[in-house]
Amino acid sequence: RTINTIDIESSTTREYCEGGCVELCPDADPSYTYSWTPDDGTLDDAGAPNPTACPSGNQTYTATIEGVVISGGQGDLLCSVTKEVNVVEVSEPTLDFTFEVACDGITVQFTNTSQAADCYFWDFGVDGIDSDTSILENPVYTFPDTGTYVVTLSTCEDAFCEGSTMQTVE
Repeated sequence: RTINTIDIESSTTREYCEGGCVELCPDADPSYTYSWTPDDGTLDDAGAPNPTACPSGNQTYTATIEGVVISGGQGDLLCSVTKEVNVVEVSEPTLDFTFEVACDGITVQFTNTSQAADCYFWDFGVDGIDSDTSILENPVYTFPDTGTYVVTLSTCEDAFCEGSTMQTVE
């Protein structure tokens, strides 16, 4: 006789970036049978252990999970549990900045006016130089010469939701 259990959290929260998608149950056990609701067109496969959901806003999905937990001599015992997954939409960052060129014409103070981002990556657009970057929120950068540079402000590599913006600095 074999005894198994369906070990599952009763509810969980999964976040996704605005306009994106999210896996509902990455650690799902494929040996069980799954039925996800609502099956409203936002799921790629309502019968999959780990469907991908692409909702437009916050939504709660419920999985009915069934499996044999005792099998052997007397027959099979079927167990059924439900799990809720709350899917929460995280706003895309709105990246923007202002800048002020110092009297020397090459030193620039950048002021980050972004919203919904917590880490940044600046590329100051100097051709042929890899060190023209910063991860400071409000950096000061001294360009090698006067001229026109396209400065890019992006979310950092580890950001949950990505974004970027560019401005020309002269």
